[in-house]
Amino acid sequence: MSRCLPDLRAELTALARCLLTVVDEEIELLQIAARTPASRSPPR
Repeated sequence: MSRCLPDLRAELTALARCLLTVVDEEIELLQIAARTPASRSPPR
């Protein structure tokens, strides 16, 4: 079991980095959307 822990830790670290990248991209998109005037937003 102790041999699996470093692999699990590496996998969880990679997953966390991936999730943080996605969150950062979403924040960036939300900031862009917040700066876009309503008149330039696409119709619903």
